[in-house]
Amino acid sequence: MRFLFAIVALLLTSSAYSQSNPTWSTPAHQIKYGDEAGKQTNLNIDQGYRFADLKSESTELRFFYNKDAQSIHNARIVDKQTNEEIARGKGSYFFGTARFEFKDGETIKLKRKRNANGYEIIGPYGVLFNVKNQGIGYAKTYGEKDFLLQAFYVFDRVKETLSPSDEYYQVYTTSYYSSN
Repeated sequence: MRFLFAIVALLLTSSAYSQSNPTWSTPAHQIKYGDEAGKQTNLNIDQGYRFADLKSESTELRFFYNKDAQSIHNARIVDKQTNEEIARGKGSYFFGTARFEFKDGETIKLKRKRNANGYEIIGPYGVLFNVKNQGIGYAKTYGEKDFLLQAFYVFDRVKETLSPSDEYYQVYTTSYYSSN
């Protein structure tokens, strides 16, 4: 009888712990942004440069390229809590049809203007993202969607200019091949 009681108690305690939510997190590069109003925002970029998480007071968004193909029509912005797509990239810069379409139906058309030491992404209100002398330059945003697109292009620039460390590849390949 005592043995049966011990087994039931063990099963109950193990099931109680198995129902708790795990808190997984991956190491990330953190970029902090503060505007004139004092609003603080963090952009956490994965060490493999596959995605970035934007955390502000009320929202938590994820930026990534579908199938990790770095092209405007593969760009995605997703709400992490609801897994709902907020915006999606469409078109191409070459043909002049690049745009982001938001879930509320608003479309923001973009144009890329290249120069010798960088480029500019031009939105409906002027320069949205600016790269001067191979570094990110200042560009004023006028709304929430402009700010989201600017943060996406910060992620895009980091992904474009940096490559994952050898340590990242070693951990990724070791864990992938050891599990198969």
